[in-house]
Amino acid sequence: MEPSNSSPNFHVLIVGGDSTAQVDPNRAPRKDDFFPIFNAQTGDLLKQMPTPNVFRLNRSKFRALIAEGVDIQYSKRLRTVTHLDATANGKNLVTVIFEDGTEVTGDLLIGADGSRSRVREYLLGPRQAAVQLLPLVGCLAIITTFPADLASAWGSWVQKLTEPFRSAYGSVPVDAPIWFERLAHWQTMAWDNRSGTVTLAGDAAYPMDFHCGQGLSNAIHDAAYLCRALAKHVEDEKLLPEAVAAYENEVVRRGRKAVEESAMNSLMVHEWEKMRESMPFRNGMKQT
Repeated sequence: MEPSNSSPNFHVLIVGGDSTAQVDPNRAPRKDDFFPIFNAQTGDLLKQMPTPNVFRLNRSKFRALIAEGVDIQYSKRLRTVTHLDATANGKNLVTVIFEDGTEVTGDLLIGADGSRSRVREYLLGPRQAAVQLLPLVGCLAIITTFPADLASAWGSWVQKLTEPFRSAYGSVPVDAPIWFERLAHWQTMAWDNRSGTVTLAGDAAYPMDFHCGQGLSNAIHDAAYLCRALAKHVEDEKLLPEAVAAYENEVVRRGRKAVEESAMNSLMVHEWEKMRESMPFRNGMKQT
């Protein structure tokens, strides 16, 4: 991802604070970095796609870094949400009840619970909150086996490649289990935030496929914008519903654009002629 002026704290966190979350802690991102794209049959370099100042993060290390000082309680699954309007001190409160019977009450519930968010389902209902499937399958890890015809086709395809691609793909055993998932997204829309007591962030607000590489970048923007909105609520005595609404207006606009662009790009990168017109291919991996 590329840091931008609208999320300066991320740059400080990784570079000025602790660079060990990067894949290679000893290598600083550079403006002239690029991602090489090759023709795997001929070995020709087709494109040096610009990736200026992009951080390559180790996920487990990055999670550990941003979790420092945070009381994270794992294995909690949302059962239901209830509200208490106009309490004695004039505030609306929200209570979250988990499947293990525990509950927590506060001023604001932030649903950052992923692409199939239960908080989003609570706000919009199952039908409107459901993700839409794309005509693409992502193979990311390992769980099932190649059928015989696919194994044969795989071997034939691998032989058409030049080195080192032939050896790399050929090293996958034909009986290797492959984990795959149907790619899906959700067209971001405004939601009823229950008088400013419930909102969404990250993949819960804009589930998208991965071909634009913008999920983490947008999530960090969410954190920055929401913190600023809440700071105005605390420091400038701006009403919480107004602060949350200001945050959501920006998130919905940005999220809808990111989801649409990511879906379009995912379809384009599977055809060479269209891929050359895709945004990352033309502009590089940078925040748009």
